Amino acid sequence: MKPSLAKASTADRENSTLRQQCNALSEQLGRVLLSVPAIGRLLANTTTISSEDLLLTTEEVQEAALRTIWLAHYYALARDLGVLPELAVAQAERWGSTAPPEEVLHRCAADVARRLREYTQGPGTTSQQQAAADAAAPATTDSPDGLPTSRTRACVADIVELERASRRLEALQVPSQCRGALAQVAQEEAMQPAILSLDALDDLDDPARGSYLPLEPVVPLPAAAAAEIAFCTAWLTYMWGRAALAGIQPQVSLEQAEQWAGRMGKAAQLQDFGDVNDSLQELALYGIEELLWKER
Repeated sequence: MKPSLAKASTADRENSTLRQQCNALSEQLGRVLLSVPAIGRLLANTTTISSEDLLLTTEEVQEAALRTIWLAHYYALARDLGVLPELAVAQAERWGSTAPPEEVLHRCAADVARRLREYTQGPGTTSQQQAAADAAAPATTDSPDGLPTSRTRACVADIVELERASRRLEALQVPSQCRGALAQVAQEEAMQPAILSLDALDDLDDPARGSYLPLEPVVPLPAAAAAEIAFCTAWLTYMWGRAALAGIQPQVSLEQAEQWAGRMGKAAQLQDFGDVNDSLQELALYGIEELLWKER
């Protein structure tokens, strides 16, 4: 009897330990679902979950990679501009070490723009349109879809981490602060010709100088500001284009996607900063990213 009692006691302890582990895992999963509602709904509709269910599809890996690029881009920009330096330096190093090059975003945006043209106009495109798309998408030596092959085995945990990091980035208003700083510098440089023209008013009474003001030259954006507009243009083209192709908010998405696809490869202007901010706010207003997840 004693051996049987000992075995029963051991079995009870093992069962108790297993129950505790299951309860702990259940609590952890609950916290994950609360932090990422879209994934919560996905898993809530799944009766059984295997390890393969938690792996991401190729398309999901692509979007995870692009989100990593977004985080690396803005933390690096914040570091360079002195925005939240105590945080930006460490985060720029963290995300920069895992993010693909930004050319991947431009390549993905050009691909979505091409698919959008085929969707709205048919497979035939003009050589001018194709040349513009090629110019807007720098060449990359990565895999055919533009993603580094070492990142193809990703899972839901990666999405959870990216979601939390993205929410933190937005809560701290890092992207808007960076764009605001770049726009301010660009505006100050654009004002210089106007200031010089006003100074020239003092010379209008001088017969030797004539009675006209010199034409103001077109001032290109500083390199950093132009690069930011190009980055945001690619991002907006990709997000709105994916939404339009998926039939999400079709009227708004198609209009926005065509607008930003048409701007790819074109010279940036100061007023583009305002357009970028407006379009990003609309993305958030319509919940485009979450709706894209629901479509899977």
